[in-house]
Amino acid sequence: MRNKEISVSINESDQNDESQQNNLAINKSIYIAGQFPKGKIKKIAYSNSSPIEILEKLFSIYMKQNPDYIEKLTGVEECHKYKLYACPKINEDNVAPQKKVRIFTAKETSEGCQRFWCGSNREFNIALNCNLMIKGGRAEKKFLYLEKNFFCTCACCNRPFMDVYYCGVGASNSGKGDFLGSIFNPCNCCKRECEIYLERSAGEGIPDFSIEGATCQTGIVCPCPCETCSFVYFNITNRDKGNIGKITKIFTSCAEEACSYNSNYVSNFPLKLKWKEKAMIIAAMLFTDYRLFNKRFYRSGGASKSGK
Repeated sequence: MRNKEISVSINESDQNDESQQNNLAINKSIYIAGQFPKGKIKKIAYSNSSPIEILEKLFSIYMKQNPDYIEKLTGVEECHKYKLYACPKINEDNVAPQKKVRIFTAKETSEGCQRFWCGSNREFNIALNCNLMIKGGRAEKKFLYLEKNFFCTCACCNRPFMDVYYCGVGASNSGKGDFLGSIFNPCNCCKRECEIYLERSAGEGIPDFSIEGATCQTGIVCPCPCETCSFVYFNITNRDKGNIGKITKIFTSCAEEACSYNSNYVSNFPLKLKWKEKAMIIAAMLFTDYRLFNKRFYRSGGASKSGK
């Protein structure tokens, strides 16, 4: 089925109107999402849109962790930073997007001692902001605030969760923001899993979505650039509709993997999702990277000790 053309801040007919273009805050167009006739990608401008409007129109998201060469040299884990891009809808045979535009950035805040000694059990906060291209640079708008407390996790005891808040324009709570939901990491020896609870605390009833991936994937056991070992797949499942989407962790390149610690993910959003549901899936991608691919343990030979 053909996806409809995306129009975020202006309609296609408005692009021919000089008065409309003069009111735009950017001077170049961007590309977003969708499969169109003959593989063409439509061109739009979105500078005046809110983060919610942008997220509602996205088909796919590409998340790239910033390389940290100092961390690789010293072995001391640094605060993670990520860039998130809008990209065309990803096909199974081409998961690495060629065209992409940055729309979000995520930055961790945590204590150095906890990063060194506690790994993925540590307490951290993540500010996920919307980066809009304007004349002279980029403008940041607050969007999501992610909060995880310290958990001394051992097997099935004291399993961790992360709360997600909306802190953008219109948020009623002037502190952290409006509560969107929680992401919980249950104990499961047979698969890697995160549960998403919309507007509920972790463990309250049945999760709305689950992110599930097999433990014995070649991309986990032996990550390398060959076709079968360069990807780790996670299914997005809904309690009513079953399997509705996929998240893929991508092996970057031998040079980049050897010189730095970084993780790349891509996901096609299931159709007809609301912005809150997409925001929770993005937060789950971040939580998955922290819990299941913590750098101190995962790169030293296998899975994260605390992520099982």
